[in-house]
Amino acid sequence: MLEVAPMKWSRFVRNERGAAMVEMALVLPIVILLFLGMIDFGRALFLYNNLTNAAREGARLGASQMPSVNTTAITTRVESRIATFSGTAVTTGKVSVTAPTATNNTVTVTISGYPFTPLTPLPMVNGMTLSVTAAFRWEGGVN
Repeated sequence: MLEVAPMKWSRFVRNERGAAMVEMALVLPIVILLFLGMIDFGRALFLYNNLTNAAREGARLGASQMPSVNTTAITTRVESRIATFSGTAVTTGKVSVTAPTATNNTVTVTISGYPFTPLTPLPMVNGMTLSVTAAFRWEGGVN
């Protein structure tokens, strides 16, 4: 007669081989998503700073040289600076320049609706647009 030895369940319960692989499989997607989110946040902040710098440069140009420079020249300057900083051209209508008037003594440059293209496929980041405004007091005005 063949006799079978009783199974020892303690051998299976104490065996932890593969547990680290399962934990890694559960945690790795979350870590990768957080990492890519940090990269996207850094890229968005970089783009926002570049847009702010371009708007500030255009407003400063208009504030210091407004009688000899018109709003079209300021818009062209801002669009060329954005293309230099970000590597992509600005579509028409994204940059608006407000010249000084008798009641408002400032030159204002607004960049609105500039698209940000993220690396991550997060639905809350897709379709995000950035808008900045810079205003300088017109140096030729009386105030």
